[in-house]
Amino acid sequence: MCTVATGSSSTGRPARVALNRPSARTRSELIGARSAHYRRAVTARPTSRTDVQQLIGITRSLTTLPDGAPGPAVAERDGVAIRPLALTTAAGDRVPALYLTPDGPPPWPAVVAVHQHDGNYAVGKSEPAGLAGEPDMAYALAMARLGVAALVPDLTAFEGRQGAQPCGADGERMEAFHLLALGTSLQARHVQDVALCVSWLIAQDDVAEGIGLIGHSLGGQVAFFAAACDERVRAAVISCGLGTVESFHAAGVVHNPAWYVPGIIAGGDSPAIAAVTAGQSFWISAGARDHLFPLDGVEQAVAGFPGGCAQLHVFDGEHGFPAAMADQATRWLAGELQDDALGRAVG
Repeated sequence: MCTVATGSSSTGRPARVALNRPSARTRSELIGARSAHYRRAVTARPTSRTDVQQLIGITRSLTTLPDGAPGPAVAERDGVAIRPLALTTAAGDRVPALYLTPDGPPPWPAVVAVHQHDGNYAVGKSEPAGLAGEPDMAYALAMARLGVAALVPDLTAFEGRQGAQPCGADGERMEAFHLLALGTSLQARHVQDVALCVSWLIAQDDVAEGIGLIGHSLGGQVAFFAAACDERVRAAVISCGLGTVESFHAAGVVHNPAWYVPGIIAGGDSPAIAAVTAGQSFWISAGARDHLFPLDGVEQAVAGFPGGCAQLHVFDGEHGFPAAMADQATRWLAGELQDDALGRAVG
């Protein structure tokens, strides 16, 4: 019970009127009822790729074909040519990228390789391409050495997509908040950028059918959502980039803003998104002591994939992509895509 002042009493002091105030238990029950109503009214569990697209706020067709032609090679590594490319659309999108082509004759299977976060906004696409950053993260170059073409985009706020002001973490947050205010999300932006890459690769005469994705940390996260939204993706490698938003919160981990899609927890979190990926294959790695992606959340997310779709590899370590894991992952992905291309050719 509480009281409020309503005027003067005969003593000259404010008169007080008693008001009924719900008990702590009643308040908890009210909050629970409102939360349950909100979940029912706002976020249904996704049961299809279209549902996942709607959940994260996709705003255009994922099959949109961008313009863009590779420029002259800026580097060569073991016969792999690395050329710059900018994907553009009539709607004003512009995605800087690097295109890595193998030494062998085309057509090649192809992947979109998505860079990590690491709080280093100056480096994006150049790291997977082997031009900057950590050598262990050069998985696009590793794919090209295995005979798979690789297209590596810059994500929003990284390398060639840093805004004038603000930039860095503030720029990333500003874009994320602005997109949320528009009714979409930074996760949707990332997925749409990857879809532009997939569309461009499919349109190339020197690329075989069947596209894969590979990424570490933020890159793995984006690969997960992009594959769930896009049936054109045949296989994906997710290195230390999968978990549940609930497990992040429970562990006190603040992740990159793209993870925080409105309604994702109410809609079933990552396991519900994983459940729509029938027909695709996933190779997933996790560090047993990765403080950014608690293992219980990783296991919960992996359990959501349809039977036989995903394989989880847990290594004794923290957040990273150890050389042995990277070698296994890239060889697995190359094999999946080459087998897929061979099967389509025979069929």
